Amino acid sequence: SGSSLLVADGRGLSVYQLPGGAELSRIDTCGKARRVFADGNLVWVVGLRSVLMLDVRNPSAPQVLSRVGLAPLRDGLQVFATDGCSWLSAAIDRLCDTVGPCAASGRDAAAYRDGRLFLNLLGNMYVLDFRGRLVPAVSAAVPAGLLAEMAAEGRFLYGNTPSGGGLVFAEAADGVWRRAGTHDVLRWVEGVVEVAGFAVRSAPGRLHIAAEQ
Repeated sequence: SGSSLLVADGRGLSVYQLPGGAELSRIDTCGKARRVFADGNLVWVVGLRSVLMLDVRNPSAPQVLSRVGLAPLRDGLQVFATDGCSWLSAAIDRLCDTVGPCAASGRDAAAYRDGRLFLNLLGNMYVLDFRGRLVPAVSAAVPAGLLAEMAAEGRFLYGNTPSGGGLVFAEAADGVWRRAGTHDVLRWVEGVVEVAGFAVRSAPGRLHIAAEQ
């Protein structure tokens, strides 16, 4: 994001200055911040049962635009605005990481493209449409099984399963998302972000920042 770097960890989201690395601000999230997507000054932070939407135009004082709760139900995904994080939601988040079912349920798999957030929850691929909205509309729900990785490109979404399979989803002209076949790219390079003339690589407990030559 321009002259700042967003870093998620087990407690929330921190904003650091580039260059120099000074911490400018910090936003607490409801449990672990699992995925972070930036689009200009807008940032989406995906948690276990929530999505936080931020405006980081002022990196020293990010503005919370909305907090959205997620409740996967038998007949679909319930999305609702929430004012904060209850002790129960925070406890469920900690318990899920402690006993290990979060990754197995696809909770860490997500992607973003042009105002739409793609989530894999309990065997379904959901499309959350934030375009012009603070609380998104659920515009698609497609059976997908468990996905370990997701990437969105144009009208296509690519997913990798924990067992090594690759799935392709496509948006038809009528706006309906469907399974569209398979792909054979089973491993993607992640963890390197280029911003403001710097390349940033994440590693457990450490960030490596290099100036581009």
